[in-house]
Amino acid sequence: MVLKDERASVLEDGHTYHSTSCTANLGSIPEPGELLLTAMLSVTRPSSCRYVAGPLTTSKEYYESLAVKILEEDAVRRRNQEYISRVVATLRDQSPIPVVDPGLLRVPNWNHAAYGRFFLRVLEELCFEAWFVDGWEFSTGATKEFVFAVQRNVTCLDERGHPLTIGRGTELIYQAATFVQQLGLSDNVLTRRLAMLKNVRSR
Repeated sequence: MVLKDERASVLEDGHTYHSTSCTANLGSIPEPGELLLTAMLSVTRPSSCRYVAGPLTTSKEYYESLAVKILEEDAVRRRNQEYISRVVATLRDQSPIPVVDPGLLRVPNWNHAAYGRFFLRVLEELCFEAWFVDGWEFSTGATKEFVFAVQRNVTCLDERGHPLTIGRGTELIYQAATFVQQLGLSDNVLTRRLAMLKNVRSR
């Protein structure tokens, strides 16, 4: 696996992440995204929430199933969503701090890119802390959220509440990319995330 020192990387949704300045061109949120964000801000202060990130569609199970050509995407997503929601429930039981559960949102006609842009805005405007559940390093969305969080100095923690440093996150994504590559599948998205983190670390 070769890491390229990319000065600008195109994300899978077609938007550009300029790694020299560590900023992301998120694009506009499709309707009713702005309305949803305004509704969230009407009940909580900016930068007052925790965010729980993890694999929904592109998980380790997803890649393993894809490798043997037996993929039940809806079932994989359902299991992943249930797991994330259990972590969210535990955090809510432990503290009155609001916790965002991204897996519950369903908006007609939104694709993966639309959800991704919306939740990056949620992270940026509402959250001071991001918790990454086990297996997040395989996720197209959660790895993007990790890059976004570290370059905006949002505190990152693992599922057990331990600090998730940029070094540890890079190590986990590298291990996930290697695993995917060994299955004979493309690790391009994860490799791009590694290139982005390399540039964040070199600031």
